[in-house]
Amino acid sequence: VRPSIAQCWLVPRLADFVERYPQVSLDLRVGNDNVDFRTRKIDLALYYANGEFPGLTSHRLMREQLAPVCSPDYARRHRLAENPQNLRHCTTLH
Repeated sequence: VRPSIAQCWLVPRLADFVERYPQVSLDLRVGNDNVDFRTRKIDLALYYANGEFPGLTSHRLMREQLAPVCSPDYARRHRLAENPQNLRHCTTLH
């Protein structure tokens, strides 16, 4: 599982999962590398992606909406309120 998914979505749900399914043993691995299911003994991976993984089965867990966020001063300097297209010229963090 990716670190952000683990922290914000998975970990808050683990206690309920363990209570509901005590017979399931979890070995949670967190990282940013894709899993090679052919060479690793891993049954499941959670990715933030479009869901297209040739040779694997994938299920969408949730939809997400993204929105840019900046300080009011930055927005004024780049005239983002008047012209959101100006965002393409801004510095973004991913």
